[in-house]
Amino acid sequence: VTTVANLRREKGYDVLLDAAQRVLDRHDDIVFLSVGQGPLDDELRHRHRDLALGERFRFLGFRDDVVDLLAASDVFCLASRQEGLPVAFMEAVALGVAPVVTAVGGLPDAVADGQNGLLVEAERPDLLAEALDRVIGDPALRTRLAEGATAGAGRFDARAAIGRQEAAYAELVR
Repeated sequence: VTTVANLRREKGYDVLLDAAQRVLDRHDDIVFLSVGQGPLDDELRHRHRDLALGERFRFLGFRDDVVDLLAASDVFCLASRQEGLPVAFMEAVALGVAPVVTAVGGLPDAVADGQNGLLVEAERPDLLAEALDRVIGDPALRTRLAEGATAGAGRFDARAAIGRQEAAYAELVR
């Protein structure tokens, strides 16, 4: 399970750590990877120690191989309190990684719950853990969500978006 987000309050790492503890208590073959850096680094590492997550939840800091890490992941997770439409989310779905994300910002517009990912209410580590458990424990669901995510990832293509904008401007000019 990989998350890519700055270590800031709005990214909900406290919620993610609590959810991870619940998931790791039930699954001994899961590892969480966190890519990002930020002002909460010390606080989150302290919380990590308090929860005794050890090597099963790894803070990787800044990485320049994020795409490779995402491609090697089974699940992409965001526990955010607020978002726009994160680039990491768009990269994950383009790579065919099943997303489990909070229903904030642009994510509810991008995720059809149960079809191309799972949406969870923000601030709810219990619901986040439950959704992660579902995806982890059901390979068919994980595959279906990943395929749904990949099928819709083309709408995030920058070239296509630029083409739509250019066509709109051309129409306005006429």
